[in-house]
Amino acid sequence: MNKLEAIKEILEKNENTNNYSIGTKKEKTIHKFLKYYICSDSTNHEIKIANYYVDCFYNGMIYEIQTRSFNAFREKISVLLKEHPLTIVYPISYQKQIFNTQDGEIVSTRKSPKKTHPLSICEELYKIKPLLTNPNLHLMIIAMNTNEYRYYRLNRYKQLRTSRIDQTPTEIVNEYKINNLSDLKDLLPKTLPERFTTKDLMKHTKTSKKVVGCIANVLNHLDIITKVDKIGNSFVYEIKK
Repeated sequence: MNKLEAIKEILEKNENTNNYSIGTKKEKTIHKFLKYYICSDSTNHEIKIANYYVDCFYNGMIYEIQTRSFNAFREKISVLLKEHPLTIVYPISYQKQIFNTQDGEIVSTRKSPKKTHPLSICEELYKIKPLLTNPNLHLMIIAMNTNEYRYYRLNRYKQLRTSRIDQTPTEIVNEYKINNLSDLKDLLPKTLPERFTTKDLMKHTKTSKKVVGCIANVLNHLDIITKVDKIGNSFVYEIKK
C-alpha cells in the first residue's frame, strides 16, 4: 500500500462514507487529504497558535494548506511567522479528469488539457510579497493527478452552467520543497534562453500572461532574475548567477 492509498484508508475510517455525497463537506477533500499527507496523526491537526488555528503543527513546523487567495490569510501568516517557521502547502493539478454531474449522476467525463506549472504559485505569492523575504517562510508545492467533480446548474438567465463541487487526488506526481524562496530558481524551465522576456516564460511554462507577469515580478523581487534590457514594451530578464 502506497502513501496515497494509506491516507485514503484513514479518511474512510474517520468518516461515515455511506452518508457522504460529493460537495456536502465543509472541508474540501484535497485540503483534508493534505493534512494527513503531512502528518497522519490527527492530534497534530487544527492546533491553536497565537489565536489562530493552523492546519497542522508537526515537528515544530506550522503547515498551512492554501489553494488560492493568499490575500485571505496574509495577516494570519504575518503573525505566525514572527515566532514560528511556517510552510505554505500549495497543491496543483498535473493531470485532471473532469466529471460533470446532474441530479447526483455522472453525465459526462473529459480529460483537461491543462497542466499547472509549479511556478504558478507566484500568482499567489505576489499577494504576500512583503513577507517573502522572511527566513521563517517555506513552501511545499504538491503536484497531483486529480478527479474534479462539477454539477450542471441554471443561472438566473436560465442558462446552463457548471460549478466545481470538489476534487479528489488520485496520484502524487511530484513534491517541490522550497526551504529558501531563492530555490524557486530551480523551478525555472531548463529550456529557457539565457536572456528572456515574459513571452518566453509563457512559452516555456505554458501559463497565462497574467500568471507569467506575477512570476517575473516575484522572481525579480527575490533577486532571482534581473532586468538587463528592454525591447519595445518588454523587459529582458536574465537569471542571476
